[in-house]
Amino acid sequence: MKLSTFVQYILLVGAVFFIFALVVQDINDNYSDVDINTTEWEDQYDYVSNINSTISPLETKFKVIQDEEAGFFTKLTAGITAIPYAVIIFPQVIFGSLEIGGNITTGFLTALAIPAYIIMVVMVSILIWSLFKLLEFFQRSNPV
Repeated sequence: MKLSTFVQYILLVGAVFFIFALVVQDINDNYSDVDINTTEWEDQYDYVSNINSTISPLETKFKVIQDEEAGFFTKLTAGITAIPYAVIIFPQVIFGSLEIGGNITTGFLTALAIPAYIIMVVMVSILIWSLFKLLEFFQRSNPV
């Protein structure tokens, strides 16, 4: 599986959840006799602050590089520290998105009252499948 395929899959699943949440919010706003209970998942899936706290140091370093008022040595220092930080933070964000995706999926399936053992079996099978795909990718890209 290519990285772009994985990202497109995550975006598609996120779009489906987003559309579902907007439809429920629209129904609650426009139809007073319908009251869909959204308290179980309304504030539970707010991962933006977690992602922003991970990326914000890199953003500040890049803003220093772009600042026209900063001196040459300040820009040079910010650039020297920004590149390794970006290289280190990229895998952390990618694997963190896998964790967030797993939390969203298990939370959504729990809200649908699917038994925990079925969710666990599905998540373990997805993990095993992804490990096999990762090994397959490395075997293809690293011929012996």
